Amino acid sequence: MNDRELIVKALSCYKPGKTKTEALLNDLLGKCSDKPFVNNFCCGIIRSLPAIDIVIAKLSGAREKKTSPQLWAVLRCGVFDIIYRPRQEIYAAVNEWVKLAGGKKQRGFANAVLRTVIRAIECRSGESPLSSNFLPVSGSLGCIFKQDIFSSPENAPSEYLSQVYSLLEWLVSGWIKKFGLEKTLSVCRASNRKPGLYLRPNKTLTTPEKLLEMLREDGAAAKRIGDIIALEKAGRPVEKLPGYNEGLFCVQDITAFEAGLFVNPSPGQTILDLCSAPGTKSSHLAELMQGAGEVIATDINPARLEKARENKQRLRLENITILEYEKAFEYAANRQIDAVLLDVPCSNSGVLSKRLDMRYRLTPEGIDKLNSQQYDIIKTVLRRLPAVKKLFYSTCSVEKSENYEILHKLLCELDRGEIRRAKLTLPSDVSFGRDGGYIAEFTL
Repeated sequence: MNDRELIVKALSCYKPGKTKTEALLNDLLGKCSDKPFVNNFCCGIIRSLPAIDIVIAKLSGAREKKTSPQLWAVLRCGVFDIIYRPRQEIYAAVNEWVKLAGGKKQRGFANAVLRTVIRAIECRSGESPLSSNFLPVSGSLGCIFKQDIFSSPENAPSEYLSQVYSLLEWLVSGWIKKFGLEKTLSVCRASNRKPGLYLRPNKTLTTPEKLLEMLREDGAAAKRIGDIIALEKAGRPVEKLPGYNEGLFCVQDITAFEAGLFVNPSPGQTILDLCSAPGTKSSHLAELMQGAGEVIATDINPARLEKARENKQRLRLENITILEYEKAFEYAANRQIDAVLLDVPCSNSGVLSKRLDMRYRLTPEGIDKLNSQQYDIIKTVLRRLPAVKKLFYSTCSVEKSENYEILHKLLCELDRGEIRRAKLTLPSDVSFGRDGGYIAEFTL
């Protein structure tokens, strides 16, 4: 099979909210020849499925339930190529996908649908105010149709934004209420961007300047953003870059990097990272402590700690102690803990550009369950380590119910303590983009 055939086969089996995208991609990338193309194409389609399906249904009348999975996958691929890859020669792209539709009848149907979509387009990549005939693709650029396709952004803004950005309407509606329309539009754009790739230099072994020079000498297109290296084009997997095996860097988004700076541990302190897997924040804390003191890293899922152990070894950080959950509490109870970091499980609403499955799986009920879990994690720490007075609470969510409201509820119940400082970062698509997240320091 060629790469396009593999893509169609994989997407024929894809069910939003049910299929595990990571497993699907791992299987696909193990078989294909052009891994960057296949990965970017599949991730792009999965991010944009609802918008693509609306275009197909509105312009052709075709419905997924009445179409074979293979044929529907071909239609999705063709429409994605037409709309989301405007630099591609349009008819050549269509012809390549039509060939994969099946028999003569199916090929004829696919050809008719895709050419109908082409005829309905005024401009494949143009600027326009938000309107019911405009599908944003990248920033302010998008596909302009000759007729209305989506709901009215003036009369139904949450419905329109959820359609064109392929996000859940209840989620978008909540953002509009919390952040206003302009900021919500920015969050929607950021949730649909191709995620940036950032490298955090391991300052115990190198400097940002030296790492940047090494990467550029290897042919990578990279730039420095503060102490972080933004990798625009590597030409190879991260694991194959110079310095990876030597532990000179770790992959980490700017927002997650800033969480470590927010904690700002001092050399000689003892920090407990309770939800540490895969160990990225733990390793940053250990680096900031310059090898002195101790980071106790644990996670309730012991299997996930294996990656943390790999990171510790690769980054050569001896001041991290990795223990299974119960043992970590026993170990910490016999030490003076200066602070606890709680990077709790969350909805991932600040990182939807990366967490492709969550954009279709999230429910209000699911967030309620997460709220209970988040609250229980904090209460467990307070019960088992009553001497701890300083805690940091972190999520990659932008939902108030998972952030401020959890801490407010806790402090009201305890009738003591305070939130000393907090930072909410909304995901951004400006320049290289960044994730969203929340971190707060609270004391008891």
